[in-house]
Amino acid sequence: MDMNPGAAREDFYRDGGYFRKNPTLHEEDTEWKFEMIRPLVGRFAAVAGKSFDNGVLCSAENSVLCDAPVDAEARRELKRQGAVFVAGDARDALQLVMQDSRTGGISHAIIGLPAAEIAARAGLDVPEDTRALVVECQAVGREEFFSREKLSPVLAYYVEDGWEKCCERSIELLQYGGVGHSLVIHSRDEHVIMRFFEEKPAFRILVNTMAAMGATGYTTGLAPAMTLGPGTLGGSSTSDNISALHLINVKRLAYEIRAFRGSDQAAGKLRDAELRVATSGTEGQRAEKAKAAAAPLSAEDVRAIVEEFLGARQLSHRGT
Repeated sequence: MDMNPGAAREDFYRDGGYFRKNPTLHEEDTEWKFEMIRPLVGRFAAVAGKSFDNGVLCSAENSVLCDAPVDAEARRELKRQGAVFVAGDARDALQLVMQDSRTGGISHAIIGLPAAEIAARAGLDVPEDTRALVVECQAVGREEFFSREKLSPVLAYYVEDGWEKCCERSIELLQYGGVGHSLVIHSRDEHVIMRFFEEKPAFRILVNTMAAMGATGYTTGLAPAMTLGPGTLGGSSTSDNISALHLINVKRLAYEIRAFRGSDQAAGKLRDAELRVATSGTEGQRAEKAKAAAAPLSAEDVRAIVEEFLGARQLSHRGT
């Protein structure tokens, strides 16, 4: 989206969730700008969602994506809500305790543990009331351990320049671990909200709410459920929130409302046509026809039969 050169850009995004404001004002209007952004950032519930049940819900926030101009404000808000950023050697120590050395995945030993206990196991000194640990990342995939689902109150944190870049990064994250599942966008811009809704490979697009309780229906009005289908994108047969309605067997009584026509008539006409062909011509011609009928059809034979059939009905496969 093109921006007014003199406008301040304000964006905020989470794991497919994205906050954006684009007021027309000058960069020096800093105080007014952040008064505008605080209401939405203040409702940003990544820490609350990730700390609920210590992050084991499949709908819990997994990554935070933030547009560069609002990075500092987002960090302050996350810290205000009880998150602790982990970097450098502390980041390496955290990965060592969280990663299964055999599989490279998440260690079962830390799943569902409180943030402070995970930090203690990694030898990190954090406040006892720490609600989430936040790790800065630049990549997505096997090379970046923290970009995967972590089943614990640990968030990946990405900073991108512009909502379009945040868009691209969110698709990367969803495709790596979560395609078809859920995405949250924090925004007042309906155009951006619709872009995320239309283009992201997720079947639950949540707006200005927490992921953990929004996807499960508590804060959004979706069907209340803890089992969330990712659709065919995620290898499931449904994209629904699975509820009791999916477990009901429905017995149906159905009366005929229109008669089935064509099968008997078509079969009769085919038999008549075959009889006429088989009995027409000389004895030699009939023998050739019998031989041809017994031989397997070639691709050209099939094409000719289809063309004859469609031609009789003034149709052609070339025009369909």
